[in-house]
Amino acid sequence: PIFINGLLDQGYFSDGIYTPASYEAYLYDILKMKELGFNTLRKHIKVEPQMFYYLADKLGMLVMQDFPNSGKYSFIKDTALPTIGFKKINDKNRSVSTVRRSHFLDSGTKLINLLYKHPSVVYYTIFNEGWGQFHSDYVYDLVKRWDPTRLIDNTSGWFWQKKNEFDSHHIYFKQIDCEVKERPYFISECGGFTMNVKDHIYSKHDDGFARYQE
Repeated sequence: PIFINGLLDQGYFSDGIYTPASYEAYLYDILKMKELGFNTLRKHIKVEPQMFYYLADKLGMLVMQDFPNSGKYSFIKDTALPTIGFKKINDKNRSVSTVRRSHFLDSGTKLINLLYKHPSVVYYTIFNEGWGQFHSDYVYDLVKRWDPTRLIDNTSGWFWQKKNEFDSHHIYFKQIDCEVKERPYFISECGGFTMNVKDHIYSKHDDGFARYQE
């Protein structure tokens, strides 16, 4: 048994936006997270070049891989209302175009085929916070058939239906209250609090150079 102690890894780089400037940037991120005591990175709604997964394999970092979201985002419907407790929908008849559904499933099969050989990838997130979510129980069955070897968080955060391998929650701005249920209770996102500490905040300034904030 391994206790998952992970971080949400959105894959932004101050010197390359979605792509790091060098191989060493991936190496630094993974080693630094291990040094800080983390054993897992949730690659959030983004697929990296295989170099990242190779290094995760080699260095012993677990990866929870999201499917890229497919759908429009509404702050009110997808974030604000669920955060205050409105977390139930029926996603079987959600208005998602046939083209978008087809593209989402096609991208999913390509993602699984790309990453299947990487032992660091232990888990897939199919839908995140309802973005583009449609008939998730049906999609869960498809993904489980495509790759029965990985764990699946079918509906991460909220808008849960019937099928999932976790009781998955996103908790911001309030106390975490873990309930014992049949499925593992998984806090797949948490936080919402920050404190600026001199020389510990890394950001890109108006002059284009990245440096530690003073």
